[in-house]
Amino acid sequence: MRIDLTTSSKPELDRSQASQDTVRTGQAQPEGIARNANDVAELSTSSDAVAALRSYLDGVPDVRGQRVDSLRQMIATGQFTVSPERIADGMLADGAFTG
Repeated sequence: MRIDLTTSSKPELDRSQASQDTVRTGQAQPEGIARNANDVAELSTSSDAVAALRSYLDGVPDVRGQRVDSLRQMIATGQFTVSPERIADGMLADGAFTG
C-alpha cells in the first residue's frame, strides 16, 4: 500500500487532524456533524456476566481428580475393561464419523 502525501492530500490530513484535536479538547463539533441532545451511550453489562462466568470457571478444577484416581486404580488392578462397542457408540453419537 502506498500513502501519497502530496500537496493534494495535505488539506485532508489537516482537516482530519483538526477534528481529532477538537474531539480531544472538547470544543464544538466540526462542521457537518450535528449534536443531538437525545444521544445516549449505554455500556453493555454483558462484560459483568462474562466476568462472573470466568470467576465460576476458575473455581472448577480442570481435571476431576477423584475420577482419574479411580480409573488409575481400576487399570492397575485389572478391573477396567475396554468396550469397543461403547467406544464406537460414543464416537457415532458425537458425530465423529459423518460419512
